[in-house]
Amino acid sequence: MALVLVPIAAAAHVSARADLPRHGGEVLATGELFVELVVEENQLTLHARDDRARVVDLSTAQANALLWTDEGSRSVPFATRNGSALTAAADLPTTSKFRVVVSLELPGQEKTSLLFGPMQL
Repeated sequence: MALVLVPIAAAAHVSARADLPRHGGEVLATGELFVELVVEENQLTLHARDDRARVVDLSTAQANALLWTDEGSRSVPFATRNGSALTAAADLPTTSKFRVVVSLELPGQEKTSLLFGPMQL
């Protein structure tokens, strides 16, 4: 019988995957950033992790969502909920699919846009 020893730090790094949702949303990658969009009936919540699955501080981020529905499109601004999440109040359709384009700008980085969906509540 062989015994394999793995340092705790190495084991933690292997199991920490930034591309997996932590909050029940959809995760998209842009560069070394993984952005998770959580869609609830009246709210969008944005979370971000770096390529090592560390939470990215969003307290100084600028973000906006463009909602595309059967009825057209509209812009919804995100506000800081806390350092690790941004939220936006959104009246989302409950009977049809929609898409969300998120524009995100972090200090010292270029603005990026991510297309989420199609989704349905």
